[in-house]
Amino acid sequence: MSILWQIGIMFVICFAAQWLVTLLPFAFPSSVLAMLLVLVLLLCGLLRIKHIKELANWFSQNLAFLFVPACTGVIEYFDLIASNILQIFVIAIVSALLVFAVTGWTVKGLILLQNKILGKREETQNG
Repeated sequence: MSILWQIGIMFVICFAAQWLVTLLPFAFPSSVLAMLLVLVLLLCGLLRIKHIKELANWFSQNLAFLFVPACTGVIEYFDLIASNILQIFVIAIVSALLVFAVTGWTVKGLILLQNKILGKREETQNG
């Protein structure tokens, strides 16, 4: 499928998300809603991976370039960041440790669950 068609598909999804956000009674980011729409369309089979694969690969390859505007925005507030650098550093370290711990516990739990399910499956087959 042509990259232009894939861009068109994503634009339609983004416009639909933007329209749906205007209907909601609460604030919600249209970009997040667009990602949820893509997920729902993929799960329902209305959108196939081949329909957006080239575009997704392009975004993955150029991800660093897409963060340039965010980085320049951070530079504009350098004085504010510099005055709060200790708090920012502590928050970054604590949140990183929490993410590592929760990820480890989740993986450990999923491995135990998988072994339990496989053990039950083997018992029913051998039993």
